[in-house]
Amino acid sequence: MRSMSLTTAGLALVAVIGVVVVGLALAVSPARGQDDITYNVTIENLTGGQPFTPPLVVAHSDQIDLFKLGLAATAELKELAENGNNDPLVALFGGSDAVFDMETGTGPILPGESAIITVEAPEGSLLSVAAMLICTNDGFTGVDSRPLPASGSDSIDVNSYDAGTELNTEDFAHIVPPCQALIGVTSDDEGTGMSDPTLVEGGFIAPHIGILGGTDLTMFDHGWTDPVARITVNVMPSPPPGGEPPVFSAARFTGTATIDGVPLPDNHPGIGAQVNGINCGSGLITGGTYTIDVASDLTGKEGCGKPGDTVVFVVLGEGDPGGQEFDQQGIWDNTKTTELNLTLTTEPGGLPPTGGPPGGADSASPLVYVLLALGGLAVLVGSAGLFRRLNR
Repeated sequence: MRSMSLTTAGLALVAVIGVVVVGLALAVSPARGQDDITYNVTIENLTGGQPFTPPLVVAHSDQIDLFKLGLAATAELKELAENGNNDPLVALFGGSDAVFDMETGTGPILPGESAIITVEAPEGSLLSVAAMLICTNDGFTGVDSRPLPASGSDSIDVNSYDAGTELNTEDFAHIVPPCQALIGVTSDDEGTGMSDPTLVEGGFIAPHIGILGGTDLTMFDHGWTDPVARITVNVMPSPPPGGEPPVFSAARFTGTATIDGVPLPDNHPGIGAQVNGINCGSGLITGGTYTIDVASDLTGKEGCGKPGDTVVFVVLGEGDPGGQEFDQQGIWDNTKTTELNLTLTTEPGGLPPTGGPPGGADSASPLVYVLLALGGLAVLVGSAGLFRRLNR
C-alpha cells in the first residue's frame, strides 16, 4: 500500500509540474486572441546605388525564423534573394499559426527613400523583415526575429547578406530587369526574373562582400557599405474606448498606367508618388496594375500626405520618359483606396481630344469655317461686279 501511495503521489506531482510548465509557456508566448498592438514599420534605404524590392514584413512567435546566418537559405528565401519574388514566403508563412500578421510593400525602395508597412500583433511578438538588393545576384537585407516593443519605438541598422544560392556574376543577364532602369546603367542583356540552374552556388547565408566591379555592375554605381538599411518600429496609439481608431495609415492608390496609349509592362521600374515635391511612395506594375501607398506626414515621412493634399505621379527610371509626370493627379485620403488610371502622352503634337490632326483642317473651330465662307462669297461678288464693268 505504501508503495502504491508513493507511486500515486509521484504521478500527481508530475501532473502538477506539467500543468505549471504549460501555463508558463502560454503566459510567455503571444497568442491570437490577445489584444493586438499596431506597429508602423519603416524600412529606409541607406545605400547610394542599391534599390530594394518591395519588402516582406512578418510579425510572428518564436516558432519560426525567416533566415539564420551560417545556415542554408530555404527555397522560399532563395526566390526572394535571387528574383525579388515574395510569393513563396507569403505562401509558406500564410498557413502558419505562428504568424500573426504579414504584409508586403507595394513598390521598390530607392536609395535614400523609405517605405512604411503596418502590421498588428500581440505583445511579445517578434519581427522579421527581408528585401532583395535588386542589383545583385542573390543579395538581400533584413532582420530575423527581433522583439517588437510594447510601447514607444525601436530602431536597428541592418547589413547586407548573400543568400549563398547563386554565383555572383554581376552580369545583367542574371539579374532582375528593374536594376538597369532604376539605376540608369544598361547593356544589351534584358535581365531575368528566373533562377539559372547553371549558377547554383550551394553555399550558406553570410555577410555580403559587396560589388567587386564584374561584368556589368560597377562599384561606383551599384556599390555600398554596411549598414544598408534602417528599420524603425513605432507603436501606434490605441483608440479610446468607444472612439474612432487613430488615423495613421498611408493613402492607397491603384489603377492602370499607360504611356502614349501603351500599358506599362510588369518589368517596368514602376511609378513614384510625390507630395509637395517630396517622394512619398512608389509602386511596381503587376498584371498591368499599379498599387502605391503614399506615406502620411503624421506617422510616415515628414512633409508627405495630409488629407486634401495633391499627389503627383511620376514615371520611375532613368532616361526619357523617366521623371515625367502623368496627366492625372490624386487627392491624399487614407480612409479609402482610390482608383486612378494614369496616362501620359510624350509624342510631340499628340492627337487633341477630338482626334483630329494638330493644325489640320479637322482641328479648326467653327468660326474659321464661317470666315472662310464669307471670304469666298466676297470673292464671288467682287468677280461678278468686275465682269459686268468689262462688258459695258
